[in-house]
Amino acid sequence: MEKSEAKELLFSYALLKLKKTPGTKTQFECPYCHNKRSFAIDTIYNHFSCFNGACKLHTKGGDIFDLISIIEGIETFPEKLDFLDSIKDNLSKLNKEGTKKNFDPLPTPKQEQPKKEILKETIAFNKKNHLKLLESESALNQLKFRGFSMESIERFNFGFIPPSKTEENKLIPGSITIPFPESNHFICWNYNHKRNKMNKYIELGSKEIYNQIIIGKTSRPIFVCEGIFDTLTILQSGFEAVCLCSTQEINSFVEFVKENRPAGHLIIIFDNDFDKPENIGLKSAEDLKKRLQEIQIPSIINISLIERISKQLNHNFKDINEIISYSKKAIPLLKRYLQNAEEFASINYSDDLRKLSYKKQ
Repeated sequence: MEKSEAKELLFSYALLKLKKTPGTKTQFECPYCHNKRSFAIDTIYNHFSCFNGACKLHTKGGDIFDLISIIEGIETFPEKLDFLDSIKDNLSKLNKEGTKKNFDPLPTPKQEQPKKEILKETIAFNKKNHLKLLESESALNQLKFRGFSMESIERFNFGFIPPSKTEENKLIPGSITIPFPESNHFICWNYNHKRNKMNKYIELGSKEIYNQIIIGKTSRPIFVCEGIFDTLTILQSGFEAVCLCSTQEINSFVEFVKENRPAGHLIIIFDNDFDKPENIGLKSAEDLKKRLQEIQIPSIINISLIERISKQLNHNFKDINEIISYSKKAIPLLKRYLQNAEEFASINYSDDLRKLSYKKQ
């Protein structure tokens, strides 16, 4: 088997040997740090990396030969090629999404770092990325274009991972990092995703709800958003918000609030998918509201807020962040609508909670 042919088998080998992260296409449990979402494979460049800042593989990464060393313990290059030849038939049977049979348990890392140490290293990693962001005018301009002030850029601790190259001299584009509060989890935003034909977002670390630490700790209504930039826009405007990062995470969110009950209304403000035959954002919001009613948590759907601002500014907006990206003049208008939504939710919370309790009886 030729070296170039072997490198093309990286994704199939990962499917055969690693535990795939549900709901993702190219993410797996890391074979070294065992983070369930941080090990990602670039299927264009056939290169892997772990985005957990505390993991040994974070700065190293590698190709299929490096992964074989980690999982199989095979060190010499000829032995690695022989090993790939021996399992080539199994790899060729895997389809694009992959199935995994006869799973081989992965070796336990020689040293496991305590949780506190991982968090410290993650904080250091985020700080390093933030300093790189401040040095990059183009990355800062991307965030300013999104409507974020320098004060918010500091507050949310945005970072930047500069472009790099693989051993084959292929470019890995730079990305903006968005750390989750008090967490090892973060999102990478590839702002040139269309040009690079890559995923727009890569979520890394154990799956969480952005800003979940506020749920149960504030009596103010909490806006529940679909997208990370919508959430950050609402936080920048002076209100409370959390982010599911995908409507596919509704189940996870419901389970979380079931154990950590909010002390105020939840205001669901998913994307306004007006350009699609089926408004997925509205449909998902209705699904979430129904699920919350079942566990007696009051909620309000307020996607119409986006529609009203669209009508006032004579421009179709899909989400909250698009509004402030469109014009600075839209910022005070958005704040006024958010304030009205918060006040309405606060006034009606007790009555809505009582109605749900009565309905349950």
